[in-house]
Amino acid sequence: MKKILFSLMVMITCAFISVASVEASPEPEIKGQPHHRLIIKQSELDALLKKGYSKHDIFHALFISEHSKQKTTLENILQYHKQHPSWKETAKHFGVDIEKIKKEHREARNHFYATHKDKIINYLATYNHTSKQTIQKYVSKNEDLHFLIFASAIAKVSNKNLDQIMRLHQEGKSPHEIVKQLKIDRGKLFKEIRTIHDGIQEQK
Repeated sequence: MKKILFSLMVMITCAFISVASVEASPEPEIKGQPHHRLIIKQSELDALLKKGYSKHDIFHALFISEHSKQKTTLENILQYHKQHPSWKETAKHFGVDIEKIKKEHREARNHFYATHKDKIINYLATYNHTSKQTIQKYVSKNEDLHFLIFASAIAKVSNKNLDQIMRLHQEGKSPHEIVKQLKIDRGKLFKEIRTIHDGIQEQK
């Protein structure tokens, strides 16, 4: 189940948060902290930061490294990207098919939602301090659970309620526009999305 939840978080990050070409990796956990996803040692992260690489680039390189069958280092990936400033091209060079990975994550996400729909609705109702009927109302309006999880996290981080976020969405604003309009810290948003998924996972 954790593997599926990780896939879901990656897909949410891809579809709603990231604007980079790779559009893939949520912020990795530092080794030694709980809830590991993509793992990098603190010492390795610090060394790369000292060489001038940004966390954003390091995390993208880490995602490519985790999915590449080639034996390479993060720095090799970062150096290649520096010379060819396209994460899509960099991923392809190291044998990583981003579209295939996104398709696999999307299939895992859809399977998870189909088999745990009631559990997710119940959790989101509690999380948003609203009724199950309210969440079901949005689902019946073709608002999928994928977006409702994202919207719930945005509501929490921005100190608004779910209805306010859904109204912005129904006005035609894209997820990216909502995040920008509300000046949401994307790091905090990802962590809140992770909290929701952990909460769903812990439900009996």
